[in-house]
Amino acid sequence: MPESESLFDTYAPAFFARRASMLVDKIISQGGASMQAFGLKSPVPAISTLLVLRKAELSVTEIATHLGVTHAAIIKNVRLLEREGLVERISDDRDARRKPLRLTAGGQEESVRTAAFLAAAQTAYRQIFEEIGVDMDAAIVRMEAALERQSFDLRLREAAEKVP
Repeated sequence: MPESESLFDTYAPAFFARRASMLVDKIISQGGASMQAFGLKSPVPAISTLLVLRKAELSVTEIATHLGVTHAAIIKNVRLLEREGLVERISDDRDARRKPLRLTAGGQEESVRTAAFLAAAQTAYRQIFEEIGVDMDAAIVRMEAALERQSFDLRLREAAEKVP
């Protein structure tokens, strides 16, 4: 392999998932200073949980269902938000087993700052998408739909049958 050619280039697009993961890491890393400038305390993975709770008091299971993620992921996010004093558990007068979460006063303020930050992020992403000539968000939605129609595993098996 020539020195100017990376492993990623040689096997492109086979390293797509790895490169996408690296890109996400870069975006999070580069966006950290801006998050601080907005005064945000929320860890990036917990932002969606924070915003869902902005609209209603919900249980962990309800949040997981709403966001389409695992119960375990929401528990982890809730712990992060609790540590920052942004959410609290409350009682449900109609169901003693249900322990919904709600934003604290600080969580409400954080959700307002988060919404402003996300509005800025929307603009920044649109600028990048225009610069590169690809609406990545729309492309990801189309890719998810394609993987729903036929799994990557099945596609990979079919491709392997064609490799000499």
